[in-house]
Formats: sequence, structure tokens, C-alpha cells
Amino acid sequence: MDRFGGLDILVHTWDFARAVDSDELLDEDLVRHFYSVAQEQTEALRTPWGFKPQVEQPADSDLQTEFLCFLGRQP
Repeated sequence: MDRFGGLDILVHTWDFARAVDSDELLDEDLVRHFYSVAQEQTEALRTPWGFKPQVEQPADSDLQTEFLCFLGRQP
């Protein structure tokens, strides 16, 4: 769970919160940790069954927005 499983759960937590119009704020320490994990596994993440390509992030992005954009989400 410290690697890909935890990354997947964290991102889907955000997905579900967005889907039900709930609080989308993720724990900053978890975001920092799993952003690092994702950056180490970029190639493995960019598979047809993995995450979408990175999207452009706003210039003034916070860590969570940067993380989500890296994983192909539109925050």
C-alpha cells in the first residue's frame, strides 16, 4: 500500500469526492509521498490501464493540483 496501491486509493479518493461534490482536499503529507512515488514510476503509470498523460497545470498550482495534473486529472 505504500506504493502503487496507496497512490491509486489516494487519487480515487479525490475522484469520488469530486463525483459527489464533497471536500476534495487530500492530506498534504500523503500527496507529497505519493507524488514522489508517481514520479519514480512515470513510465509504468502511463500504460493503457494506468493513468492518463499529464495535463498542463496553472502557474500558481498548489502541491495537490500539481500532483493531480501529473496524473492526468483536471482539478
